[in-house]
Amino acid sequence: MLKSSRRKQILVLCTHFHSDRSDKREKIFLQTMAGLHVASMLDCEKYEVKLYHESYHGPYNQTDIDRADIVFLTGLQKDFDRMRQLSYLFQRQGAIVVAGGNICTLFPEFAAEFFNVVCVGGVECAKSVMRDFEAGSLKTIYRSPQTEVSNYAVNYSLLRENGIHCPVHFVEASRGCNFKCDFCVIPAEGANHATYRVETVATSIEKAIESTVWSSVQRLFPCIFFIDNNFSNNLSYMYELCAYLRKARSVKAWGALVTQNILQKRDVIKMMAESKCRALFTGIESFDLKFLETHNKKQNLAGSGNAIDNIRFAHQQGIVIYYPYMFDPRISSVVEMKRELEMLVNLEDLTFPDFFTTVSPLVGTKLFWENVENKELLPNLRLRDLDGQALSYRHTVDSYEAYSEFFSLLYENTLQLVDRKRFFWKIARGMLNFGFRYPLSTFLFYKGSTNHIDGARKHSRTVKRNYIGGQDVLDPQYRQYPANITADDKARYFDPIQITDDRGNISPWLERYKPVAIANR
Repeated sequence: MLKSSRRKQILVLCTHFHSDRSDKREKIFLQTMAGLHVASMLDCEKYEVKLYHESYHGPYNQTDIDRADIVFLTGLQKDFDRMRQLSYLFQRQGAIVVAGGNICTLFPEFAAEFFNVVCVGGVECAKSVMRDFEAGSLKTIYRSPQTEVSNYAVNYSLLRENGIHCPVHFVEASRGCNFKCDFCVIPAEGANHATYRVETVATSIEKAIESTVWSSVQRLFPCIFFIDNNFSNNLSYMYELCAYLRKARSVKAWGALVTQNILQKRDVIKMMAESKCRALFTGIESFDLKFLETHNKKQNLAGSGNAIDNIRFAHQQGIVIYYPYMFDPRISSVVEMKRELEMLVNLEDLTFPDFFTTVSPLVGTKLFWENVENKELLPNLRLRDLDGQALSYRHTVDSYEAYSEFFSLLYENTLQLVDRKRFFWKIARGMLNFGFRYPLSTFLFYKGSTNHIDGARKHSRTVKRNYIGGQDVLDPQYRQYPANITADDKARYFDPIQITDDRGNISPWLERYKPVAIANR
């Protein structure tokens, strides 16, 4: 009898819940990279590898499931419930489901309740999984320290093959960050900064460019954006990389994610500009010193009085500074938040924030465990609520109703909160400052200043959120389960994961992960 010649099929699926809790498509180009790095660990000569990104392609069609042999799932904390839902559907038809991401890394034993295989740490786990799959000896949990980076080749051709077209080339030159912000999952995972070889980065850039259509803008005018958690963490390495970028004729412009402290080093900013840097996304988070001190933003506190001048200096060099802005309802009233919005509009030389977020006590972070210890978390809080928008705390300066009303405007109709004439004058003034000297920067200033406004304009008009954790509406995917599912499987895979009970105590699954200092109290 002849053996089947069919190559086994592997699906790499990046899960995503839409920010407005509808089930429509939401293109987030940056998130497409997570699946690409996992897929690059797989042998595309031996297996048929398919990429699917819910943030790019839209919600996965649950009525037309791929007949995959192995499915790799990943997602952010807020997307973990979506990973569970899809895990059930794929396991039901016989696929081996492998899961990775932040929850898997921090709580692997818990994650193993929903998946066949759990990956802890870096994407290098995928190679170990495939080795054991071929040997018929799969384990439940695989670990790969995030500080141990392998210099692998990223298979950018997979993007085009799967219908994914990004406006710029996203490249990773390093992982991790050495700062310890209390709300960040990176220090919680112990993911200290680690770099690739510069030669590996150069190869990735060339392969990314070569993978595009020869007549496309991405081929004719290649722009690189480094997706590192902290591109400027290792200055000597960054200098070496900038020297390459300055000389690379194929690179026309580039950008990266950096911490705010790098903006104080004007010689470094000037060097970056000379090496064709045209955009930096930096974690300013807030201009409120009280906020920065509360959340251990030490990199922002040093020289914080000159932060705006430092941003203006970068703009003068042709580098547009993008930044998110964060609110914390425990320390700021609605009136104070509105005052900060007015301030941001009046700062004419700066972009408007790329997006706004409330401080979420992401599970496993220092902030989360402090809130557990102080019994600050809302009752009936769900993992889905930790999306950077919903309020999660018991004790706030203003009432929940006041924040609900404010957040509804902030995320759905921001222009109602600001002076529209001043807002558009701010954008025009900023673009004029770049003018003809830096045409790309002029465009980037406009895009950065209108990104949040565009997102608010596209917000669903049928889904009504109240932005209160434990009470907010859930996504339609929670109700899209097979009619013949058992009650136990529905609870296990489709009910939202609870963080707290109706009295605000943390759920039993979290008790075993309590830090020793809290558990002994």
